[in-house]
Amino acid sequence: MDYDLVFFHPPSVYDFRKKPWFPGPIARTVHFTPAFYGLPIGYISMAEYVERHGYKVRIFNLAEYMLESKNFDPEEFIKKIKSKFYCIGLHFCVHSQGALEIARISKIHHEDSIIIMGGLTATAFSIELISNHSYVDYVIKGEGEIPLLNMLEGKKNSEIPNLLYKDKNGRIKENKKSWIANCLDEFNFTRLDLITPNNLLTSIHTELGIKKHWMIPICRGCIFNCVSCGGSKYSYSNMFNRDKPIFRSEEKIVDDFQKLSKQGINSVFLFMDMRMGGKKYWKSLVKTLSSSDLGIEFLTLELFTPGNNEFLSEIAHLNKNIRVSFSISPESGNDKVRSIHGRLYKTEALIETVRFCRRNGLGIGVFFMFGMANQTMDSLDDTYNLFVKLNDINSEPGSGPGVRIQFGEMLLLDPGSSAFDNPEKHGYKLIFNTLQDYINGMSSPAWTDWLSYETKELNREEILRLPIYFRDKLVSFYHSRDMISNEQAKTEYNKNKIDLIIIEELEKIGKIKNIQRKEKRYWSLYNALKDYDNGKLSYSWRIKKKLGILDVL
Repeated sequence: MDYDLVFFHPPSVYDFRKKPWFPGPIARTVHFTPAFYGLPIGYISMAEYVERHGYKVRIFNLAEYMLESKNFDPEEFIKKIKSKFYCIGLHFCVHSQGALEIARISKIHHEDSIIIMGGLTATAFSIELISNHSYVDYVIKGEGEIPLLNMLEGKKNSEIPNLLYKDKNGRIKENKKSWIANCLDEFNFTRLDLITPNNLLTSIHTELGIKKHWMIPICRGCIFNCVSCGGSKYSYSNMFNRDKPIFRSEEKIVDDFQKLSKQGINSVFLFMDMRMGGKKYWKSLVKTLSSSDLGIEFLTLELFTPGNNEFLSEIAHLNKNIRVSFSISPESGNDKVRSIHGRLYKTEALIETVRFCRRNGLGIGVFFMFGMANQTMDSLDDTYNLFVKLNDINSEPGSGPGVRIQFGEMLLLDPGSSAFDNPEKHGYKLIFNTLQDYINGMSSPAWTDWLSYETKELNREEILRLPIYFRDKLVSFYHSRDMISNEQAKTEYNKNKIDLIIIEELEKIGKIKNIQRKEKRYWSLYNALKDYDNGKLSYSWRIKKKLGILDVL
């Protein structure tokens, strides 16, 4: 079938199925896959918008195809898909290598078609992107619904807003970012039928089993300036020409829930903090949600700051019909580190919010991050102490499902964030400065090469070891509370020791100049880690000698 417009969602790295991968500690906190098959919500709004105007469009999730089947050949698939325009998303910087490779392959097999790229990362590196990659014809900088429609309508390049392109003489032309949406209600975010495939994409693992899940935006834009975020107020203003958010109406959000329910979705993440729209907006939204048949079982709401009793009490009423949870990311247990990062609230307010949730039947997930600027070993102890306090709240009287506490590594500074544009101001030192740096870094099989920065307090080696040091403290805590057995604690301690040795080995492999020798060493290490999840190693290589102290071997 021929299309007018095709979207390709790329894997983070095109040839991930042919490489050994070493995700490191990140695999302990997220379900790691080098495919990164989760796609930005903007794919749907753009695809549905142009389809609504009479064009044939489809979103192909190549990352999910590749993950589901080892026999899936992405190049043969791309070759068979005929379209006038091919749009490849480069929103998250983790997709830098995969997105460019998909764009290159698309141009090889469809040389007369137009290759378009867009998204936050594409916008941040737009000049480099179109200058250094001849197969990229256009870059949409910022919001894309109207620019894409204008292309399909055949408008002249010079008349299309937000467009970067080359003229007939190869000169780069950049149109003004003169279009931003002024009403979020005019777009649709529920057309899951436009995405092929979407089984993994719409599945989420919970303590109650696998649920069918999707996400709906409350707004586009932000009022907060978290320094490492590519979706902050600073970034939206600088890259999208958007100085304030636009909000989706209460009626539209209810309609979204009901449309998703009809498609089998029973869990929804309503992302962005509704309080950014002001008290009148959030009170009206909560009232509308409370009085409507939403057709779902689970609802997750995002908190950018702790909630006061008025807000939390009104949300608690929703819990009569739906299991409601919050998600909040203080990032650090140290007030100063958190504030410098852009989270302007105190630890006491966070604790009170968690306690309210515990008492009133609301779930809450709290996320902390390693590797931020101004983070030191002392401030990391503050994070540990806060973790202990939050964990103890689970033992207090209440009907809530309890607090879920997670930890993760930042690793990558978002291009276009304030920290990326002004690293010294915010306490960072960039390792990755260009799009090519991100491509090179994400092409490496070693997570140690993905780190895109250092801080004034911590060098690269210290940042890499930080989560392992912290995980030792967590294992000790869980063991002291009889939350894990002696054998489980022993296994986890061994994993941490192994992780440190793996870091050393990956660093040594990374310095090997001979490509074939380097590849062989990567595979040797990869094959050696088959029993990693059991805290064991299964090889008779030199690392084993180092690990001789571990009696699990």
